Amino acid sequence: MLTPEEFGKQLRRARRAKKLRTRDLYKRTKINEDYLKDMEEGKLNFLPEPYIRAFLKTIAAELNLSSERLLEDYDEIRHPPELFEPPEKSRKQTPKPRKRTLKQTPEKPIQIQAKKRPVKKSKPEEQEAPHPQKEETVPEIKKDETRQKIAADNLPPKPKAENAQKSKPKKTHRMETILILAVGLILIAVGFVYWKYGRQYFVTAQQPVKEITVFEARNEILKKEQEKQKQALALRPHKKQAPVVQSPIKYVTLRIKTLDTTWVRVIRDKADTSEFIFRPGNIRDFKADSLLQLRMGRGDGLLLWVNGDSIGKLSRTAAVVKKLVINKTGIIEKKLRPVQR
Repeated sequence: MLTPEEFGKQLRRARRAKKLRTRDLYKRTKINEDYLKDMEEGKLNFLPEPYIRAFLKTIAAELNLSSERLLEDYDEIRHPPELFEPPEKSRKQTPKPRKRTLKQTPEKPIQIQAKKRPVKKSKPEEQEAPHPQKEETVPEIKKDETRQKIAADNLPPKPKAENAQKSKPKKTHRMETILILAVGLILIAVGFVYWKYGRQYFVTAQQPVKEITVFEARNEILKKEQEKQKQALALRPHKKQAPVVQSPIKYVTLRIKTLDTTWVRVIRDKADTSEFIFRPGNIRDFKADSLLQLRMGRGDGLLLWVNGDSIGKLSRTAAVVKKLVINKTGIIEKKLRPVQR
């Protein structure tokens, strides 16, 4: 009968004879490569028996082996034949073990060390042979008693009862103090928790319930919301206002570039007045000490630069600029009137 290792070697030899690796055999048979390695190592119990039998049939067909012979070897390994026992050695006919007697199993006495005493020489006495009729089994109870006595003699002496009685009250006194301290700490902790958190849950409310109208309730809610908003505003960091820097501009300046033919009136410092008709592409600069006032026929026909900053068109559509006031800070007033068609 083959052993599992020999069975695995047989599979390995057949695979190598075909010059195949386990990976090649896996590609042909679609059997997991780990399962193939386990079978070649003699491990045949990693799956139930029907699966392994199916694997062996597939491998035998691929390696040109006899599937019947391979399965017979597998069955012998998994289910070896039972050994036949002759009827003479059956369990019923086996002799029962005899009880031990003093003759059959003599026990060695336990040696106890003691002081040697001088032994007087005496004449050797004839030992009487034991009667065959008086052979009796020694009860195990007596043996146990003798062993216990010998062991008790060899044990060290026990401490006196007085010392034990003195140590007991010390231990009990310590336990009592520990218990008292633990109970005291628990009571202090419970009292602290009740004082800080538990009064609102345990104390019943004695104030009568007030009846209020819907408007009063709404007013109270609004007041609470306003208080919350005030608190939130108070917590916010105040932004520092940037100091107003006086412009270092000495004069008010204006540049006009014409996109379409436009009529323009300019008043400098509320005194000097002049009118112009600008053609497309004309550029003109104006300057005043403190103020420039303008009127224009079309707000979308001019591009403006005020104090050096580009303003662009004053309107997107054709509208009359009734009034445009400029100072050192820029445009301070602008009035437009749409053209009625």
